[in-house]
Amino acid sequence: MDRHAYKELRRQALDEDVTVNDLILAALNQYRSQKGLKKLAG
Repeated sequence: MDRHAYKELRRQALDEDVTVNDLILAALNQYRSQKGLKKLAG
């Protein structure tokens, strides 16, 4: 991930009062759900 994208992700995490890891995990789980796969623990 380039520096600009990571800064945007960090800013979004701060705005939502969550961690960057939380945002990434939510995105991965949404992707996995669309593919019919089990959600990741978290």
